[in-house]
Amino acid sequence: CLEAGTIAPIRVLKAGETATTPIAHLTYVHGGLDEAIQMSHTHIRRFGNQWEKHYAIECSTMTKEESDVRKALEIAERLHAEIFYIDAGWYIPKTGDINRWPAYTGDWEREVDTYDTSLDEFREICHSKGMKFGLWMDPEKLGFDTEIVASGKLRYLTDYTGKALIDGPCSYMTDLTDPDTAEWLYRSICHVIDRYQLDYFRLDSGAFSAEAQHTVC
Repeated sequence: CLEAGTIAPIRVLKAGETATTPIAHLTYVHGGLDEAIQMSHTHIRRFGNQWEKHYAIECSTMTKEESDVRKALEIAERLHAEIFYIDAGWYIPKTGDINRWPAYTGDWEREVDTYDTSLDEFREICHSKGMKFGLWMDPEKLGFDTEIVASGKLRYLTDYTGKALIDGPCSYMTDLTDPDTAEWLYRSICHVIDRYQLDYFRLDSGAFSAEAQHTVC
């Protein structure tokens, strides 16, 4: 029941009146991100029994080691997870370094050989365990060690002097004001989703540059 005298658009129910609540709730919190997240968790705990069927358990792993993927899959199955996805690492060449994962972002259409087990096989393993399968992707990053960067076909974000802005220690950022670069990014996303027949697609991270902030400011 809602408190009388509150501002619109809050609706005050009369005694005995019923209403159907929306499937999405919007609210505001006086505080920062931590306070907002804690308030959300408190709300979910309070009304969890009513909302349980609407929440999926995700389980993921960030690795280029097959043993880690298989271990995470076992944990996901024990947790009765509905979704399993492989985070940054699934696209790294066998000789690559997981600690430099941004350096390999960009060659999305390259046939992946990271694990001895193919991603198609991992997808089927997930399905056999009753889980949806997904992959992580950060298409805005262009890694230093990729063929697409070496080709010079794409445009990077630059400062006003024309210097390419660096996103972290080993990647550039795509300039989506360039039509060809924007088309490449769109095509890359479609390729990953279609090629691996994803049930779940994780668009995450996002290019960021402290240099760009300083330049604009």
